[in-house]
Amino acid sequence: MTVDFNKFATKNVEFQGTTWELITGHHFKDENDETWDRAWCYSRRSVNGVDVNVSLAARSAPTAPPAGPGAAAQTLQLVGLNDSSAVNLATRCAWLDGRTFASSDIIPDRSREQATTVPAETPATEVDPDSGFVVVSGWDAIGNDLPDMPIRNVSSEQCQTACDTDFRCLAVTYNTKFRACFMKGDASLLVKSEESIMAAKKVVESNLRYSNLVFAIKTEISGNAYWTSPLRYPDCILQCANDKSCLGFNFRKKESACVLFNSITQSADNAAVASGIKSVAN
Repeated sequence: MTVDFNKFATKNVEFQGTTWELITGHHFKDENDETWDRAWCYSRRSVNGVDVNVSLAARSAPTAPPAGPGAAAQTLQLVGLNDSSAVNLATRCAWLDGRTFASSDIIPDRSREQATTVPAETPATEVDPDSGFVVVSGWDAIGNDLPDMPIRNVSSEQCQTACDTDFRCLAVTYNTKFRACFMKGDASLLVKSEESIMAAKKVVESNLRYSNLVFAIKTEISGNAYWTSPLRYPDCILQCANDKSCLGFNFRKKESACVLFNSITQSADNAAVASGIKSVAN
């Protein structure tokens, strides 16, 4: 006998000018049960490479009406929804008992998640015994480049040695793909970068912060823009990372313009724009 299993019903619907796949799960206590005991409906959306799980509605029993939305307001904003539109979308969910519900039938979800931006993971660090640098692989220190950077065609060890002998340098980012060394006058904000190795002198180790920003090139986000200023790309990243209101940014390369958003509705291809978005719990 199979104990504790789920059956899923999927349905593609057109909503707000795009196709949504609605997935409705139903939990059965065992394979001989004729009726499920609880069910839930959700969808998934990819936003700048981040897979966002959107909880729309849940039924605590076959006799119960749906409660929703389950996703936090911040998560809904990320995929272009609000409470009203999420409830509207939940009316399209395909329940195995064939029941349909109007928006007015869906009750508020009292257990609704309260999402905040997810703290970035703190990666493992190591101390280079020869140089004494704190080394973090897969992360890049943003901004604070010294003049005339990068130094090209050097090894990671040579990059650290160059920093060690320059009193202005407190950290480096080494690009493994291009063998390029960026010496920096400070290091505070780190972002994920598979091709980078960050090394910092011990004096700045306590200042290091790991960002939850996820980046996309040739992508423009839309939403509520609350701040615009001419900035360099690294400074735009820092501006958003240091502002709790900021959920994402656009950087328009031609104008060197930085635009910050406190809500995000959608993203679209745009070769002239680079963007970033803060990961959220979902």
